[in-house]
Amino acid sequence: MDRQIQIALEAMVAHGGTATTQQIYEAVTRNLPDGLVLSQQGQASLRTFVNRNAVDEGWAEQAQPGWRITPKGRAYLEEVEPAIGTETEDTLADELPSVSTDTEEGSPPPIPPDPVFKPFDPTSIRVEQRMMSIFQVMRKVESRDIDIRPDFQRNFVWNSVRQSRLIESILLRIPLPAFYLDATLDDKWLVVDGLQRLTTLDRFFNKRDLPLTNLEFFAELEGKRFDELPRNLQRQIEDTELNLYVIRPETPPEVKFTVFSRVNTGGLVLTPQEIRHALFQGRATSFLAELAQLDEFIKATEGSISSLRMDDRECALRFAAFYMTSYETYGRTDIRTKSGRSLQQNLDGFLSEAMERINRADEALLARQKEGFSESNEACRDGFRRYAFRKMYKRDGRRTQISKPLFEVWSVLLQSYSFEALERSKEAIVDGFIELMNQVEFNKSISWARAVPARCTRGFVRSTSC
Repeated sequence: MDRQIQIALEAMVAHGGTATTQQIYEAVTRNLPDGLVLSQQGQASLRTFVNRNAVDEGWAEQAQPGWRITPKGRAYLEEVEPAIGTETEDTLADELPSVSTDTEEGSPPPIPPDPVFKPFDPTSIRVEQRMMSIFQVMRKVESRDIDIRPDFQRNFVWNSVRQSRLIESILLRIPLPAFYLDATLDDKWLVVDGLQRLTTLDRFFNKRDLPLTNLEFFAELEGKRFDELPRNLQRQIEDTELNLYVIRPETPPEVKFTVFSRVNTGGLVLTPQEIRHALFQGRATSFLAELAQLDEFIKATEGSISSLRMDDRECALRFAAFYMTSYETYGRTDIRTKSGRSLQQNLDGFLSEAMERINRADEALLARQKEGFSESNEACRDGFRRYAFRKMYKRDGRRTQISKPLFEVWSVLLQSYSFEALERSKEAIVDGFIELMNQVEFNKSISWARAVPARCTRGFVRSTSC
């Protein structure tokens, strides 16, 4: 219960001191273990939960349209470790420090929200629908024309009961949800949505190592594999048609990313970096893995950035993206890439485009990036110590989670200075950073709406004044 209370209070802090039921629900949901969701009963009881615990303890008070954190609640958060680890998105509620409308020492005023940003022209979406039988799809899987083995999902596999129930659904003639694939590579389709279903079919149909278990309607098939089924049931499975949506190669990278983000509805919802990893296979995926495994990066972050969902590779990508395209040009509409496209106007598209550029980059450029990444991580660790890439409102204050926006800012800026120059100025840099963190505009630029180019640029510009 204490952890849920922390999440609720931190959600209030993140939304300027007051949060609605929906905002707290979203914060709690983001931090449930993978595969778990709040039940309808759990959602309905959330308001009662906050009232009985946070309000009764004096940590929050009712306010339209939800709850407002109290000074006692802020004091409680100062006494405990953050409820959540490294942030998983730019505007993560829980990595913000305590703030109030009455400015206190070590905390800035509330951060207001941002307007909605339109990321791309929706007419550029190119999706082709195909109906194919399980027999045809399994042939493509067997020949590796469809790749169902991306390394980011190697640890997540349905159990035998869930796999068996999928086969039973086919035997019951229940239509399966659509599958989404990327056809960027001519010789291989990459799967983002529907991976577990295709893996199950591959086990049952191709490998024939999945014995059916715990069926509800076909108890007589208990323990049987595909080749042990009656021929009429085998044919039924083979002839069942699957609905495939194939994203065409001419679709721009930021559009493919958005499409896959919206249709990715499986039991394990992929993170943005996992989607990019699936869409942009090649040198980019291996290069980011190399950066994430550097000793300097691991030491600077104290190994706190998880590799399980590719948070570490996203941090490396943010550095690489702004190394190749300076923050001064990010988001400018009057500049075009070598292929003639305008520069991306939102961060997800910008990072996706960076993956494409790394795939085309020569090894000399990548070697320089790797060296710069190593040096900047070492410099940040030397200057900020245990607060490297974290928000600081005062020296020896409560340590927050690592911030992805701060990581991209410091890793890019510090690699352009010599170690000697940074050593001479490191105390002044820390003091200047603390001063900036207590200013609303800078705090806002590295906390909220990182997809807005002006915000991103402001974070870089203000940091250079440290």
